[in-house]
Amino acid sequence: MNNLIKSIIKKECRNRADLVLRLSRNINYKSGVINKMVKSKEKFNYVINVRTYGNQFINERKRCSDQNLYIYEDVNSDGRITENQYARQYLQHSIHFNETIVPQRKVEVIVTDEEAEKLLNRNWSTVDTVEVVSAFRILSYNIINKSDDDVNEIRYECILNALKENINNLTDNLLQEVLFNLLPFQKYLQDTKSFKDLIKLLDRHCEKQYKQWSINKMFLIADTFYCLDVYKNSNFIWKLLRKMNSKLNKLTPKNLVQLMFFVNINRKTPLNMYEVEVILEEHLNDLSINELGIIAMGFFKSKTKIKNPKLIKAIINRLICEINKADDITISALLKLIRYSMKYDEMINFKMLLDSIIPILPKLNLQCLMHIIHVYAKVHMYMKPLLDTVITRMYNEIKTARLKDIEKLTYALNIFSVDTTHPIYDKIIEEITNRLSNDKTEIFKQVLFKTILLSFIKIAIRGVFPLHLIKLAMDPSFINLRTDAYILGWEHSLLEYYLKIEKPEYTGPFLSEGILLTSTKRQWEIMQMNRKSMIDKIFTEIIYVLKEIILNDINLYTGRILPHSVKNHVVFGLDEKQNFISAESILSKIPDINIKKIDDTFPKNVKWIVLVVVHYKHTIRETNEPTGIIVAKLRQLKHIGYTPILITGNDWLKHSNIREKKDYLLHLIKNT
Repeated sequence: MNNLIKSIIKKECRNRADLVLRLSRNINYKSGVINKMVKSKEKFNYVINVRTYGNQFINERKRCSDQNLYIYEDVNSDGRITENQYARQYLQHSIHFNETIVPQRKVEVIVTDEEAEKLLNRNWSTVDTVEVVSAFRILSYNIINKSDDDVNEIRYECILNALKENINNLTDNLLQEVLFNLLPFQKYLQDTKSFKDLIKLLDRHCEKQYKQWSINKMFLIADTFYCLDVYKNSNFIWKLLRKMNSKLNKLTPKNLVQLMFFVNINRKTPLNMYEVEVILEEHLNDLSINELGIIAMGFFKSKTKIKNPKLIKAIINRLICEINKADDITISALLKLIRYSMKYDEMINFKMLLDSIIPILPKLNLQCLMHIIHVYAKVHMYMKPLLDTVITRMYNEIKTARLKDIEKLTYALNIFSVDTTHPIYDKIIEEITNRLSNDKTEIFKQVLFKTILLSFIKIAIRGVFPLHLIKLAMDPSFINLRTDAYILGWEHSLLEYYLKIEKPEYTGPFLSEGILLTSTKRQWEIMQMNRKSMIDKIFTEIIYVLKEIILNDINLYTGRILPHSVKNHVVFGLDEKQNFISAESILSKIPDINIKKIDDTFPKNVKWIVLVVVHYKHTIRETNEPTGIIVAKLRQLKHIGYTPILITGNDWLKHSNIREKKDYLLHLIKNT
């Protein structure tokens, strides 16, 4: 195999990189397939759009109600749909997925309660499989129109037990009928032991049989598991995904869309995603923009980057050209994947995409806008019209916003250092206060607890501290509510350090010393793993220039000052006569877990200078201004008595030799 790979690399064939990656992933290919891959791809000069889709799900709940569907209702009580729900509805309403999606059924058969009662009271121990399945189908027509109060769960145990006893006798058609007719029961019986046991047996049966099925049959049964809301624990769906590794080249473009839907709902995948990427590139022009959005969900939710920059560029160009055809959720999904997959230095196309989004901002819903601003804040790309539009919409529509949407906006306010006098901060604090005042115990028990906490931290980074809310977040009773399902994260520790530095008047609870120490040390390890090699190089050069050329015999302190910050500081003093003074002997004796404030133990009338070295990725693009977290660090260093000087990677690398770097440092120091 190694010799084959070396031979391919030496050849000048256009797809040699693709071949090497394929062959190195332990996937067997026939020689004919490899020869086909080596051939240049045929190019077409035209594209036929078979069907386009606009915002087609606005009245989805009304249509479902009119059709009396028995399938699992895929809409939230507040009218919003999630990405999973949107993707499933898209498949449901497309003619291209008729054979692989659970069909809709109108209630054409009326089964009275008397007829149902006869079937429920029958002894099924001697009845053959076909008759059991037929009776179950009749009962499914009866239960569909019942209310929660009308259903006695115990009454259905006999028929469910009869199905369990006949599992091994089910033909493929009978299996499909049982799964379809289970759907009306799901609403009422999903938490009963009999229903759960039946689902487990059906899952095992599908595990045994699925290899004999066609791709369409596999996808149809898998879709039924999604409608039954049991896909997360299904071994069958996991094995189906694994089986698709050997069938990827046989998938139609529409099969690929549905496959990535299953990856999306599963959040992890055994698929060879590089192979999926190659097939996606081949079929890119056969997919609508909204189908690309569903595929993007699968990549992003499974934490898989698209590695081919040409494919990313092609997707961006499609989105730019068809931005008015793309649904809001599609725009969000594609933006997230593009941002996740692109390298920091490849963002020129991302900016072009932003230019195409600006004109349609008024048409987009609030949730989509929050996704957009979050994505662009992640890549530190600032555009005033976008930020102003998003802030205004949130201010006016905050009552309908999810807490996740509010948290996304606070992230952007932090990154772009939006002025703390802006009324949006008070609006956010007011809204969170109102929501917590209703039933704070329930909210703090949920995952929303972390979302709220992150919002507090992000506005605290800007220097805004809603102390009445922070006291609740730091309350041990709420922290203890989460100990069974949630390991205390860095968020509480970070908030505590911010309070100790900037809000000494805070009188609420803090973490115990042991928890704070454990959390902080764990974060230090993460910081060290994420440290950039470029920063280490710049840091070493700065120390060399200072020690060897500027300060001579003065010992520098290069350790930690703020326990919640990375070690990227160089500390020394400058007295009234412009003499350099060492801080190393004092600071090195203070434990790193402590905030190292300037106090009476330090020499008087000395300006204690801190050089703060940051990577260019901590600056806003095209401006070289620091992001909010760096602004907060500089502010906190001033709070505890230091004079911080910021050195960005971009500024340092402008100076090519030691003399220029020396002059640059001296200029910074003398002008503090």
